[in-house]
Amino acid sequence: MEPSIAAYKHLVNREKLRIMYAAYGLMRGKSFEEIEKRSDTTEPHPLNKFVNQINKVKEHYFHSVMEAVEK
Repeated sequence: MEPSIAAYKHLVNREKLRIMYAAYGLMRGKSFEEIEKRSDTTEPHPLNKFVNQINKVKEHYFHSVMEAVEK
């Protein structure tokens, strides 16, 4: 595998895991600040740019859990 492809895949996978972890934290009732600590609090939280993707993950897993409960 080319190093540039490996670096790109690493970046994409890291971002996916970050989104999944944030969705998990939100479903457990935590805030972005509790999920990811940061030192600069004057700017919006970095997870705000992933809100749409996080909501899609939450929605997907919520439906999966509800289907499993109904069975």
